[in-house]
Amino acid sequence: MSKTTARTAPIDRAAVMRAAHSLRRRRVFDGWSECLRYAWRVAKDRRDLAARQSQTAAMAA
Repeated sequence: MSKTTARTAPIDRAAVMRAAHSLRRRRVFDGWSECLRYAWRVAKDRRDLAARQSQTAAMAA
């Protein structure tokens, strides 16, 4: 009884850190943890969106 799940694409951790530092420099959020949490959420959303778009394109072809 093994689960077969599709492996998700890796997230570029350096890009996440750059985004978090950029948010902190621009003082978008009050604390570092908020900047980092937001940067991770955006990175995951972008990864999931790209996966859905490629899946939709594969179905349409």
